[in-house]
Amino acid sequence: IGGSAVASRNIISGNAGPGVWLAGVNSTGNIVSGNYIGTNLAGNSALPNDLGILISNRANSNVIGGVAAGTRNLISGNSDIGVRVIDTDSINNTIRGNWIGINAAGSQALGNGTYGLAVDLGASATLIIENTISGNLLGGILLGSATSGNTLKGNLVGTDPAVTKAIGNGSVEIAAFGLSVAGS
Repeated sequence: IGGSAVASRNIISGNAGPGVWLAGVNSTGNIVSGNYIGTNLAGNSALPNDLGILISNRANSNVIGGVAAGTRNLISGNSDIGVRVIDTDSINNTIRGNWIGINAAGSQALGNGTYGLAVDLGASATLIIENTISGNLLGGILLGSATSGNTLKGNLVGTDPAVTKAIGNGSVEIAAFGLSVAGS
């Protein structure tokens, strides 16, 4: 869904439910990259979905974002959570290199209505790496108590992408088992 070229970008906004919903055993190995989810075309104003991206019901091994700047999703301005991974059988998903809760310029908050990113209700082995998660109303990251084997690495939480100014979240909440945190 999307791609690294600007011409491949989807603007996924204004939906009553999730902007992108990957659900079920057939939602495996998808790549969601280069999209604006919950914003206008310029990425500087909110046009909220309920949730930005929802991964649930045994959706496994999906990649949200990527390494190159063009694969970054802007996931901001949504009414509820920016990215949510749920259910005990949703495993091995990767959230990488996204801007969650800030504008496309990376200069100010364009927060999601609750958390920037949440892994809960038993989701496990989620890799959360090299994201900027800032400006969200309730918190940057929520890892629910029934999750396990999740890894946070190299994320910027509560700052702009250049790490020159604070763009705070409400909090960072971590209540998980088997969590690996490195460089966040």
